[in-house]
Amino acid sequence: MDDDELVTTELNDHAIVAGFGRVGSTIAETLNEAGVKYLAIEFGETVAQGAEKSGVEIIRGNAVDLDVLTAANVAG
Repeated sequence: MDDDELVTTELNDHAIVAGFGRVGSTIAETLNEAGVKYLAIEFGETVAQGAEKSGVEIIRGNAVDLDVLTAANVAG
């Protein structure tokens, strides 16, 4: 992924789900039901596209990449 493609989220006080596969999407569903703001970090293009179609904010990339974590606003 090109770092120029990363857009920093505007979310604050949010959860970050690393991976939006079977487990991550289940966790996200629980967060959503609890009214917790969240975004997901996802490397797989197909999974990321599907999540975005469902209205999930996605940061594309690897959750161990510092630039990806910065874009996910870990500090916020």
